[in-house]
Amino acid sequence: MKKIMALALAMVLALSLSVIAMAEEKPAIEFVTSDFTAEGQTQVVKVLAKNFGSVTALQVAFEYDETKLELVECAVNAGLVGATVNTLIPGEIYINWDALAAAPIDGELVVITFKAIAKELGAAAFGFMPGEDIIFAGEDFLEIPVAEIEVPAEPAEVEIDYVHEHEWSDWEETKAPWCGVEGEKVRHCEAYNGTCDAEETETIDALEHDWDAGVAQDAVCGSTTDVLYTCLRCQETKTVTGAVVEHDWDDGVVTTDPTCEEDGVRTHTCRRANCPVGTKTSVEPKLGHDWGDWEETTAPDCDEHGEETRYCKRDRSHKETRPVDPLGHDWGEWDETKAPDCTNPGEKVHVCGVCGEEETGTIPALGHDWGKWEVVKEATAGEDGEEKRVCKRDESHVETRVIKNVFFLDPTVIIDMTGKAEAETNPNTGAPVMGAYAVVALAAAAAVCSQKNRK
Repeated sequence: MKKIMALALAMVLALSLSVIAMAEEKPAIEFVTSDFTAEGQTQVVKVLAKNFGSVTALQVAFEYDETKLELVECAVNAGLVGATVNTLIPGEIYINWDALAAAPIDGELVVITFKAIAKELGAAAFGFMPGEDIIFAGEDFLEIPVAEIEVPAEPAEVEIDYVHEHEWSDWEETKAPWCGVEGEKVRHCEAYNGTCDAEETETIDALEHDWDAGVAQDAVCGSTTDVLYTCLRCQETKTVTGAVVEHDWDDGVVTTDPTCEEDGVRTHTCRRANCPVGTKTSVEPKLGHDWGDWEETTAPDCDEHGEETRYCKRDRSHKETRPVDPLGHDWGEWDETKAPDCTNPGEKVHVCGVCGEEETGTIPALGHDWGKWEVVKEATAGEDGEEKRVCKRDESHVETRVIKNVFFLDPTVIIDMTGKAEAETNPNTGAPVMGAYAVVALAAAAAVCSQKNRK
């Protein structure tokens, strides 16, 4: 009995150990990524550690697509005291940690911040660097092989999916429409070098049957009968009972040739044998002129217009003309033919280098260049003097002016010789009456002015 109980106890213990062993999970690493929806946007990639327990050492290497992602920050778990991060090589991240004490790092092992720099849409890879071992050690620093740590089999894909306005291509027919059957067309977004996978489809309206002129046996155009019509596209047929038989006109032939300016005539024949009409005519559109190049028929000169003509290639009697602008004179430099003087203008001429025509112009008179005034005759007490000035260009040009005598006064002024000091008014003219003292003062002032004019 004791043996049986011992055996049962042993079995229970073994089963318990087996359940505990099954409950233990392997260490694992997972990636959590975020999509980029705008160029220049920043997002994070999280590297999660699970079931690591007590960890004292870790070495791992990651790689990312540096053509699409720019590394902004790499933050390791705060529990990895003393960990080193090496990001010197674009596209590569190395993390090393070795501590004497274990640290609980379950959760976010590393948080990496990237900025989107891709110019195209799609996925940017992030994952473990091929050929680099993931080294993990426990308390006894025994290295656990890579196979002991579960890691993603494939790199993570960071989606580059910018929000943008679609730039649609032209419509492309993917299914041709047919009689009674709709077709289909598609267009694609061409934004970001065509990497946007958006597309739109639309239906194309079904085609209507293209019925022929119909077959009516022994029928006369304009009469009613049963007519069998066949679609020229899909060969489907239909019968119309009591239909009016229409003419079956051919393409016709040109019976009167059109010209540049006149319509021609095209004659059509009904294909039905019993047609009472037989033929009809239609307008053959006029051809219009087929103009050649412009030709110069009259050369322009300096003053007169020229003329150009072009002829119709079909009929040279049809022509058009247009004027050609005059060339305009090509004047040379002005030559002086008559010099100007003080009072008389001069003349100048220049000649056209094309036609030889001459054109004359006027040179303005120079005007006098007067010297200083010179006294010719001094003014005296009872007689005027005179002064002159001479033109520097022509000494024969002389201008003179009078120097008034000392006692020249306004005849309207009355001098009172009685010696009164105060001025009075002449009752006849209203002019002031000057006293004797004023006369003396006036004479003195005139003498001073005479002396200044001589200088």
